[in-house]
This record gives sequence, C-alpha cells and structure tokens, in this order.
Amino acid sequence: MVFASRNIAGYDAEGLAAGAISVLIWQSFSRGELRVIDPDPHAMPQIDEHLLSDERDLVRMRDGARRLFQIGRHPAVGSISDGTSLGRGITYAAPLTMDDVNDDCALDAWMLATVRDTWHLVGTCRMGAPDDPRTVVDPNCRVLGIQNLRVIDGAIMPEVPRANTNLTCMMIAEHMATRLSNPW
Repeated sequence: MVFASRNIAGYDAEGLAAGAISVLIWQSFSRGELRVIDPDPHAMPQIDEHLLSDERDLVRMRDGARRLFQIGRHPAVGSISDGTSLGRGITYAAPLTMDDVNDDCALDAWMLATVRDTWHLVGTCRMGAPDDPRTVVDPNCRVLGIQNLRVIDGAIMPEVPRANTNLTCMMIAEHMATRLSNPW
C-alpha cells in the first residue's frame, strides 16, 4: 500500500516534473478478494483489495503519514518546492489540511479515500500444505484438484513480501524452470 500525494495511475510528465514523496507498507496484513465474475477468460476479475482493513496497517500508515507530513514541513523540503500541499490540483473524497493530521478520525478518513496499491498484488493462488483450506497450489506449484495445471508467479506467494515483487517472481520462475527441466 502506498500513501501518495497524487492520485495517478502511473508516472506521467507532470508527476515526474513535480516529484512526490510517499509512505509505503510493503508487508501488509489486510487481505483482499479476487473473484472471477465472467466465464470469458479475457474478462477482468472483480478485485477488492480491502486496503487498510486490518488495524495494524491503519496504525502503521497513520504513523507513516504523520512522519511524511513532518518531512513536508521541513525547511529543506520547502527550499526545493513551492509549498507543501496535499494533492495540489487533485480533489479527494476526504480533503485534509496539514492541521488535520493530528486528528485520527480525519486522517483515517483521508487515508481510506486516498491510499492505493503499488501494482504488486500477490497471493491469489496461495502456496501451502495440501490440507490447509487456504492453499491453492502445492509446493510444486500444482493447482490442487486440477491435473497438469501449475501457477508459477507472484500469485503463489503465501505472504506479501517486504520488497518489490519483481525479483521474487523471477526467482520463483527460475527455480521452477530448473525443477521442471531436471526432475529429481
């Protein structure tokens, strides 16, 4: 999860020119849901991330946001910016002023309206023990109950890692490629 000063879908020219500072929670406890709602294999699933639904994430993000606002108020940041704003030019569902940061309810409402993911969803096909009801794939990445189907990507991660998922996904793929090409 990331608290962002801009509600953008990616890096655009305006964002790169302006810069941003963010707070991230790399290992979150909140758990979302992914549901297949259409038999068409090209249709997008329904995803509800339930961001900040676990109190531990909310507390950590609240602390991080307050620290971020302190940094934003620092003279060093002021010397390279035209002022501290919260989403300049962007209208959020729950506007917040710098003075509202100390109010837990106001800060929580603002975060719940503005926090977004970091594009690194994992765990939709959780790996685990075959007798665990949360398990979708076994330790060999085989989908339980379906023959000749494996999932070999970030979906198998049973926990959200504390880092970007790119290298972890590459390692999963390399490990399984080696295992599948050299069966023991």
